[in-house]
Amino acid sequence: NVDECSTGTHNCHSNSNCTDTTGSFTCQCHAGYSGNGTRCEEYSPVVDCKEPTVTNADYITTTGSTTVRHTAIVVCKSGYTRNGQWAAIRCLESGYWSIFKCERPRCTNSTTTDLKGQFFWGITPAGDSQTIPCPVQTRTGAQNTGRDEYAVRGCNDSTQQGHTGDWNWSEPDTSRCQFKSIVTRELQNFSTIISNTSDVSVVVKAASRVAHLTENATTLTSADVDFTSIFLQNLASASPNLVLDRNTVALIQGTFIAIVDNILDVNTDVLQGKPAARITQATEYLFKSLPLSSNVTINHSERNIASI
Repeated sequence: NVDECSTGTHNCHSNSNCTDTTGSFTCQCHAGYSGNGTRCEEYSPVVDCKEPTVTNADYITTTGSTTVRHTAIVVCKSGYTRNGQWAAIRCLESGYWSIFKCERPRCTNSTTTDLKGQFFWGITPAGDSQTIPCPVQTRTGAQNTGRDEYAVRGCNDSTQQGHTGDWNWSEPDTSRCQFKSIVTRELQNFSTIISNTSDVSVVVKAASRVAHLTENATTLTSADVDFTSIFLQNLASASPNLVLDRNTVALIQGTFIAIVDNILDVNTDVLQGKPAARITQATEYLFKSLPLSSNVTINHSERNIASI
């Protein structure tokens, strides 16, 4: 009897065991391999990922099998990632499907800056809005709840047609926030005070303060000019109803002219539209309703006002 296993005349695979028998031999694959002994391949058990599930999917279609390397088609519900389009997932050797999520689109981190300060907006799901505290809080301590001083911004569908377009940030609503500039906040305050008082001393002091705040025209913002024009408008409207002597009339008119002269030195791009119209109307009204004091010279301002 010839031992083919010993003489090496067998044809067993390198990953198999050769066993001599009377007149012949047998081949058996090693553990972890499969085959007929003359051909042995590493054993790969059938990996089945089972039926896939994806949250917020409209439907999922498998391509004939759920075993390893096969794919499935996922279509998300309306309003979620890949809205109306398909995405492929694959059965992995781990026995799990490749990761895919049907998520609502979202607006990414963003920073905006205006005259109220700098605002930091975090990731927000599509269709939602975000509310954040104002950079400048006028209330402190226990009173500062942040509920009445906040900014709002929405993550909106730019097409407004079934949430199928791009999702973009809307313009921030910072109307409840205080201005960052102390000068702006003062001018805003005085524009309101002047329309709610009949106290001559309050009017004179307010006008004097506004004249001082607007002296450096190059630093004035569009908001500063806007509030100053409202102040002048309210001052012109209030003055005829005040009990004034000649000296006080001269003082108010002189201060009014000083404020106008200050404002006329700002950039022409800032002094347009409503502020320019308010100043022109206020000037005309004030000097028609109050007799011009002999102590007031308005020639310079008349020329400048005419150029608005």
